[in-house]
Amino acid sequence: MTRWLDLNTVREICFEFVIQFEWRDKEPIPPFDSRYSGKLESCLASPKQRFGGKLLYPTLVDQASILFYLLNKKSSVH
Repeated sequence: MTRWLDLNTVREICFEFVIQFEWRDKEPIPPFDSRYSGKLESCLASPKQRFGGKLLYPTLVDQASILFYLLNKKSSVH
C-alpha cells in the first residue's frame, strides 16, 4: 500500500528538523503557516498524478525526484 506525504507529516518533519539543529536558538524560524498557501500542497500532489489510470511517476525514485525538483523550484519563485 502506498502512503503519500501529507501536509501534517511535512509539518512534523519540519519541526523535528528544526529541533535537531543548534542554530534554532540563534535565528528565528518563521511559523509553518506563514508559507505561501498552495505551493507546498501543489508539490505534495504532483507525485500522485495519474494519466490513463497509471501513475506518471511510478517508482519511489521517480516520486522523490519530482517532489525534490518541485520543492526546490517553487521555493525560489515568489
